[in-house]
Amino acid sequence: MGADDTTLYAADSEDTGFDFYTLAVNAIGVSLTHDYPSVFDSFGNKIHFDKASGLVYADDGQAIDPSNGSPVGIFDLSDAGVMVPDSTLNEAFFAEDDGTDRELQSQ
Repeated sequence: MGADDTTLYAADSEDTGFDFYTLAVNAIGVSLTHDYPSVFDSFGNKIHFDKASGLVYADDGQAIDPSNGSPVGIFDLSDAGVMVPDSTLNEAFFAEDDGTDRELQSQ
C-alpha cells in the first residue's frame, strides 16, 4: 500500500540489505522508483503505511518517511512484534513476544 493507487512500498527483510523500496504503479505494471539501503534492522519485518501521518511503520519499531527513506523515529522495543499505527490517536500499538509459550486454559 502507498500514499495513493500509483505508489507501493516494500521492505527487504529476507537478507542483510534491509532495503526500503518505493514502487510506481501504472497501466503497464509496477516499476522501482527508489531503493533505500539499510533502512531496517531485522529479518521478517513487516511494514505498515499510515495514510494520515504519511509514514511507514515497521514491526521492529522504525518509523520511516517514504519520500526519502529516512528514519524519523524509533520505538524502543525489547522484542520486535507485530504492530499497527493509529494516527487518529497519535499512537502505535505493538504486541511483543516475551518468548513464553502459553496454552489456552479452559474452565
